[in-house]
Amino acid sequence: MQEEYPVLLLPVMETASDWAALTYEEMGDSDYEVEKPKLPTAGALQISVRWALSGGNSETGLSMLLGNTQRSVYSAARDTFVHNASREQGARFGREYNGDGKCDFCPMLASRGAVYLTAESAGESTQFHDNCHCTISIERP
Repeated sequence: MQEEYPVLLLPVMETASDWAALTYEEMGDSDYEVEKPKLPTAGALQISVRWALSGGNSETGLSMLLGNTQRSVYSAARDTFVHNASREQGARFGREYNGDGKCDFCPMLASRGAVYLTAESAGESTQFHDNCHCTISIERP
């Protein structure tokens, strides 16, 4: 499973990144040239498989792998938005809650709007959690 996981997941992550790049481009009127960041390596994704499947019984491990898979796909899109907004002068950040009500922290952050000047202060993708569908919202100049 470790070898097959990246083969299956990386094309989906690439599609998520492509969608985010296209969406970012359509959000603004400037001549800014959108750039896609690098995706994780196959080795990094294989480490996630080992971590998830070592987390208990098969049901728990598969649940953990599903959460990691969802986070990886969402992160590919989030990272594309953040990468470009960080490069574009005047962009502002916010959090957008897209969850299922299981997390109280994300809606509180999202309620503030696009008040963050950096992706880090908006909770860049490394601060999201498994099974979280929140995104960083961006206001382009």
